[in-house]
Amino acid sequence: MVVSKQALSQATIKRIPVYYRTVKDLQQTGEKRVRSDRLSKLV
Repeated sequence: MVVSKQALSQATIKRIPVYYRTVKDLQQTGEKRVRSDRLSKLV
């Protein structure tokens, strides 16, 4: 796996926990995949 060394903005870092909780909630309902456009609407 190639890892980029670009810095993340503070706004992106603050959104990570929200994305994580949303994905965990979807997982609890049996979802195995989620498209980024759907995830952005749920957040």
